[in-house]
Amino acid sequence: MSREQRLLLVINAGSSSIKYQLFGMGDRRVIARGLLERLGGPAARLSHYRRDAGGAWQKEVTEQPVADHAEGLALVTGVLERCSPLGDGAG
Repeated sequence: MSREQRLLLVINAGSSSIKYQLFGMGDRRVIARGLLERLGGPAARLSHYRRDAGGAWQKEVTEQPVADHAEGLALVTGVLERCSPLGDGAG
């Protein structure tokens, strides 16, 4: 993916979850998507999916305490920066 490609991050925040999709606007393709559930509990679960170089979905699951939506968004953006074009990762 070229560094100039525009990206669009769509977020749906519910009372105890955050769903998201990251689109590459050049080809309008989903680059990454995920669900963070059980916000506010001792074991929130982030299921993050990203496309590998061949276009297949790769799944990463993380469980950790997440107190609120602010912490949840920080976790989501950290994963996106590490695993997607936002951070020059292998997305």
